[in-house]
Amino acid sequence: MKYANSKAKLSGMYAKRLKKSDLQELLHQNNLKSAIMILKTKNLELNELDESARRIQIETVLDKILITDIVKIKRLLDKKDKEIFKWFIEKYKIRCIKSVFRKLYSKTIVHYNPESIKIWTESIFKDIDGIQNAETIDEFLGFLSKTQYKKVFENFSDNESLTKDLNIFEIENEMDKIYLNKLIDISKNKNDRLEKMILKKIDLMNLLWLYRIKKYYNFSEDKIKEIFIKQEKDNSKLEIKQFLSLENDTEILENFQKKAYIKKYEVSLSFEQNINIYLYKEYYKIFKSQMFDISNICAYINLIEMENTDIVRIIEGIRYGLSKEEIQKKLVTK
Repeated sequence: MKYANSKAKLSGMYAKRLKKSDLQELLHQNNLKSAIMILKTKNLELNELDESARRIQIETVLDKILITDIVKIKRLLDKKDKEIFKWFIEKYKIRCIKSVFRKLYSKTIVHYNPESIKIWTESIFKDIDGIQNAETIDEFLGFLSKTQYKKVFENFSDNESLTKDLNIFEIENEMDKIYLNKLIDISKNKNDRLEKMILKKIDLMNLLWLYRIKKYYNFSEDKIKEIFIKQEKDNSKLEIKQFLSLENDTEILENFQKKAYIKKYEVSLSFEQNINIYLYKEYYKIFKSQMFDISNICAYINLIEMENTDIVRIIEGIRYGLSKEEIQKKLVTK
């Protein structure tokens, strides 16, 4: 086994996390104070949370713990796997960039967390350190000068300034495509399990993008084709072309269910929620598999990200008085 010692360390790291039973106990708390207390009791690394901690503080503390894990993992990897892992976590840089851009372009600060962006860029993505301080689009683009993502924004510009009728979805889609295409390139023929894990993600992202386009936008078929991440035919279980001719999001949903790509599709949940539940289960299987390599490590990071999101959803649901049933429907860790 290539990473025998790493497997033990990763298992130890995961053991410190909240278990599914802990999340269910958290879900059944009747008030915010007791919910926060459960968090602090179950994981001592969350002790710094205030008894009425806001979403931003919870997200930031959870991100700090994830970053600590990432730093530890980097030390365990050989040169080849370190290169794969470095690009794998690039998705968090993209998340930071998207978040700042949304705030500046759409003038909205809903779900904006500058503290989280700060710790990611100070610790891992130093080439965009300080991006959360950008107050104008020009300043924002300045922070991207050392990244390949600046070109994405320049391609959507008119006379060196972003057009007013810009579709944010298209910009974010371009960044996601850069990320996923390179991830599949650097893992191809190096790790079969990781490659398959990424291909499944691409399959479902392509379909989810098509679903959103049919539901919210009015794109031409040629433009829709530009949105997709192209895959070799043999690699893709979902033939995306068969969904292109469908009229709307409802038909896409109906046809997807007939194909039974996701065996236990819950009709009471959203399309995206079903996809996330499916991916969570896939990541869990890979993480727990006996054969241990870089795919287990990447699956671990994905698991923690999704579990952290569920923690925040539970706390925010309790904060705003949602019923346990309403909160449960939003979770992927079922």
